[in-house]
Amino acid sequence: MRKSLENILTFVRSGNNFQMVTVLVIALVSFLIFYMLFQASVSNDYFREIIAALIATILTVTITTVLLKHQTAGEEIKERNVELFKRRVEAYDGFIEIAILAEQDGNFDEAEAQNMRRKIYNMALLCSSDTLDLIAKYFRGHLLKDVDHVDLIDVVFGLRKDLKLAIEDDLSGLDIYAVDRLLTSNFKLRKKYIIMKDTIDDLNVAVMGQILPDVIPLGAAPDFSFSDTFGNHNGVRFDISFTGGIVFPVTIEYPLSEDQFESLQVRLDINTEDANAVTKESVLRAAKNANFVFIQESDSDEEYQPFIEYTLRSRWNTDQSRLKMSGMTIPKAISRDILSVTSQLNEVGSSR
Repeated sequence: MRKSLENILTFVRSGNNFQMVTVLVIALVSFLIFYMLFQASVSNDYFREIIAALIATILTVTITTVLLKHQTAGEEIKERNVELFKRRVEAYDGFIEIAILAEQDGNFDEAEAQNMRRKIYNMALLCSSDTLDLIAKYFRGHLLKDVDHVDLIDVVFGLRKDLKLAIEDDLSGLDIYAVDRLLTSNFKLRKKYIIMKDTIDDLNVAVMGQILPDVIPLGAAPDFSFSDTFGNHNGVRFDISFTGGIVFPVTIEYPLSEDQFESLQVRLDINTEDANAVTKESVLRAAKNANFVFIQESDSDEEYQPFIEYTLRSRWNTDQSRLKMSGMTIPKAISRDILSVTSQLNEVGSSR
């Protein structure tokens, strides 16, 4: 009984329900009062007409007052939220500007530290506790270097969530991470990144040349298709697709320093998002037999997509206008590992 009463009270107090219940109560009380008056004046038509007009007037005024009061409260909340949103945008914009200037300087002087302190306390009034903790870790990592490094772009995405825009998307696939890194510490390497893409084009063609002669008999339709090289996150990538919705992405991240261009890190993954359940299971088994690597953070976690990493040795020509692969070792290794998986799948398919 008590729980039922609490549920009724909760229903009555909530938003528009309170307004609706108030109007119903007023109407019911008015009906009961004026019903008795009508009964008392049943022999006097003139008096009954006056009472009817009075009922209509009182009900109209009362209900209009309730509705206007509720509408006024809603408008006040709306205006307050709009003003709060504007204040948030202004505060976030000022914070980002100061943070970028501080990163450009490389360190904080006392005046910048005091200014940033004021900004952080302003932010504490407006942002969520999770975002404030992210901001604290960002500056702690820069000032004391005793926590894991937090990038400014991660703080920006936290602020973006705090604004509660009507956006439901996954930010992990956005190229803004690569652009942010390029525009900060890696801008001086931009020309070499452009040259490096030609090297990955050569790798793409070399892998294609290793795979196709082995798998396509004369006149047969190929089970493989090859994409062009394209930018992906913090590097470049090309895809080798196999029948059944299986994709082998080959990804090479842009180096962070000059001396890393001649030892490029290459990663071969197996993506089965578009494959059916039976194919996924067969791919998983084949990848394990082919010595692909699986990473698990805990025993209860599902295995991530299998991968293998290689080191692509390259060398610059005299004027550093061209980065050439050193031999065919890596193209042969990539094609060998792909074929070791697909050949097992073909064997499974033929046995059925």
